[in-house]
Amino acid sequence: MKHYHHSATPPSFGRKKYMEKVLLILVTALFPVYLSGQIMTGISANIASTGYEGIDYGAGLNLTAGYAFSDRLELDIQAYRYWVRSHTWNNLNSLSLHARFFPFTGDYLRPYIDFGVGLARLTGDPIIGHGHVFDIDYDLWVFKPKLGTTMPSGIHPNIFADIGLFFQRYNFRDVDNKFNWYGISGGLKWKISHN
Repeated sequence: MKHYHHSATPPSFGRKKYMEKVLLILVTALFPVYLSGQIMTGISANIASTGYEGIDYGAGLNLTAGYAFSDRLELDIQAYRYWVRSHTWNNLNSLSLHARFFPFTGDYLRPYIDFGVGLARLTGDPIIGHGHVFDIDYDLWVFKPKLGTTMPSGIHPNIFADIGLFFQRYNFRDVDNKFNWYGISGGLKWKISHN
């Protein structure tokens, strides 16, 4: 059995540092392209409206986590929560995967094209009409193109303002029906440097 001198590094500390090095080597070997970009996160507020009968407008929040592979390409996952005004107040939640392309790489304005696809769920209080009770509990497919731009926020060099115009098409999975959102979004985006 090996004995440690009182001034030596405790075995648990040495083991932890060793495991961190092994994990770093594995990540580097498995995902070498990821180490050349930046991790991103963000939050934005959205206002939307639709021409669909029974759903008037909505407002909500969007949380984003993603990765910038280069100055021109980003991939991220977005979680939306809308509070929707229809016959009653309903909730529209969605989770989607997005690819964002920057055709121009300027220093100030950086316009982008964003395409996203995902799943959504519309829930709320039942609606009573024409002697019937209609449950509000639907699963939907969602397609989300967006045109926007990022620019320096003035808060911190790694925090950017992000504004855009979006279109979102929701197709009901169990019902032959769909509706479209048209809206604007504005928020902040944080690029986390790991170099």
